[in-house]
Amino acid sequence: MTKADRRPARPSSHAHVVGFVGGYLVDQGTLTLDQLDAALLYQLHLAESGENVTLAEVLLRLRMASNEDIARAEQAHQRDLARKPK
Repeated sequence: MTKADRRPARPSSHAHVVGFVGGYLVDQGTLTLDQLDAALLYQLHLAESGENVTLAEVLLRLRMASNEDIARAEQAHQRDLARKPK
């Protein structure tokens, strides 16, 4: 077995790893993984302060994504769900 054989398969989409909104925005090039990580940390900070907000709301607040970016991510997610076998 070579080193490459032991490596886990790389996901074709970040959406399956980090959740659909953040993952799709990374896949679309709207966010980097570092930006997504910063937004998730901010979301966690808000939650610890008693303010529960969605990642989409955090991204909008931080101006890391627009409403249009988030809508495209949601549409891509719906398309992926429609393609999955039942």
